[in-house]
Amino acid sequence: MNFQLELFNQMRRVAESDRQKGAWPPPPRSRVSILPSWACHVPLSSCLLVASLKQAYAQPIVVAWGENDNGQTNVLLGLTNVVAIAAGGFHSLALQRNGTVVAWGNNASGQTNVPLGLSNVVAISAGDSHSLALNANGTVVGWGDNSYGQTNVPPELTDAVGIAGGVGHSLALRRNGTIVAWGCNNEGQTNVPSGLSNVVAIAASGYHSLALEGNGTVVAWGDNDYLESAVPPGLSNVAAIAAGEFHSLALQNNGSVVAWGDNGFSQTNVPPGLTNAIAIAAGYGHCLALQANGIVIGWGFNYYGQTNVSPGLSNVAAIAAGGFYSMALSGNAAVVPVIQTVPAAGGAVAFTWSAELGRTYQVQYKSDLLQTNWSDLGAVITATNGTMSASDPIKAGPSQRFYRLVLLP
Repeated sequence: MNFQLELFNQMRRVAESDRQKGAWPPPPRSRVSILPSWACHVPLSSCLLVASLKQAYAQPIVVAWGENDNGQTNVLLGLTNVVAIAAGGFHSLALQRNGTVVAWGNNASGQTNVPLGLSNVVAISAGDSHSLALNANGTVVGWGDNSYGQTNVPPELTDAVGIAGGVGHSLALRRNGTIVAWGCNNEGQTNVPSGLSNVVAIAASGYHSLALEGNGTVVAWGDNDYLESAVPPGLSNVAAIAAGEFHSLALQNNGSVVAWGDNGFSQTNVPPGLTNAIAIAAGYGHCLALQANGIVIGWGFNYYGQTNVSPGLSNVAAIAAGGFYSMALSGNAAVVPVIQTVPAAGGAVAFTWSAELGRTYQVQYKSDLLQTNWSDLGAVITATNGTMSASDPIKAGPSQRFYRLVLLP
């Protein structure tokens, strides 16, 4: 049985930029945007569980810092009920709890012109100058720059569960674990390796693409001038991936971060004291990591102050790295509820997550992402300590199951 835990309100991380490849310094309006994605993967017999999380904070706040030539860090006044963020080359996206999308920043290619009537969105991704949205029904909507056909979503794509936007190409993860790619292919970034399947997460950069397989290994293709597609031998137990312009990141199940590729700005020099990471994001030449305590760590290129995380920024639930700027979604909870382990034990799927004393949580599930409603798995759980657990008996019947963890207000 392929029990899969899928995050609905986390964005899939991707990288993007429209600068001329290899040029430095980049033109004034050349940027890479990368959207973080986080997932915890734990093998269950021959299957890998993709554990994800829905955060339901009372009033999350979007914070942005770094380069602001196009107003990409000018968070819209009154923006509330945000559950996901995405950072593009010069523009920013926010997904609200009601399934609508808000955009701001550069609009030269219409990338902030959210299509009228767009609703029921469950994930967002910002390319360099284009935007993507994943609808609850598995369809994908694209808008903005279409110079390479990156917003021409294949009409047969109706079962997507993840999206990623690069400079001129786009990726979608299908429900069956395969990848669909379209748009610019000058470096082979849309040439999905033959036979690639059982994929649980995707990432797209300017010129290369990454896929995380269900067994916790990473596959890369496209540009490799800086060895950004040369996955370190033996890399395993990976929970999330992020693709920078010419570098790549992997988050392992134990909370450590691995980086490879271009290191011209020390972007692959992971801080030695970085532990307990639960999310990663990669920009043009900088990186971000979100720790389980809600604190953000930044390193790499810092000309625009994109790695200067404010000392007062805490309780962060999500991060995103744009070309030369950074974003964070800060919630009211003191502890971000992250599913830490999902082992198979005694014929059941067991969940363990970090919790805040006194807060209430609800594990929910559905057998098909196209179903409208989620079902509660057991009763509401009130945290009595910093680590809480729940389980779901594995029974014959559904071939798959999607879970989410909700932090109740």
